[in-house]
Amino acid sequence: MFHINKSFLHCTLIVFLINQFIKFVIILTSNCQYLDLLQFDATWYKSIIDYGYSLDSSPWNKNLQMLNIVFFPLFPITVNLFHSITTLSTSLSLIIISKIFTFLSIYYFIVMGKLFNKEKSEWLYGFLFILNPYIIYGNVGYSESLFCLLTELFIINYYNNKILSGII
Repeated sequence: MFHINKSFLHCTLIVFLINQFIKFVIILTSNCQYLDLLQFDATWYKSIIDYGYSLDSSPWNKNLQMLNIVFFPLFPITVNLFHSITTLSTSLSLIIISKIFTFLSIYYFIVMGKLFNKEKSEWLYGFLFILNPYIIYGNVGYSESLFCLLTELFIINYYNNKILSGII
């Protein structure tokens, strides 16, 4: 049965909000817009959501869709679903979904940490997660937060001898 630990959830919320505040201050002091962070892989995901996958890998493909087939479809599918339901822009949907997966990744990182060492505080695991330089990818429309979440869920399920759940 699925159980939410309220203490872990409280820690996750506080740590996530601290992380968002830090990102907000960095953006304010760097004189840029939040959507300016949508670059590199995020532009590829945006093109997949807006135009779909392209099988045309010719160098004269002018729609910037060539080679977008290398991107795993789960993240764009999730963002597209959110985009369709909320009618928010694709760019904003990318950021919001990335942040949702980051929030869930923080929670399950805490769960995973407590599985391996119950004596350590959940706050330690939460702050370890957000103080890692990797956290920037959880705020800019990249799929890394989804992959992190899926990896954590696999490890947790594997640890609990739920191998089939871990694989799925």
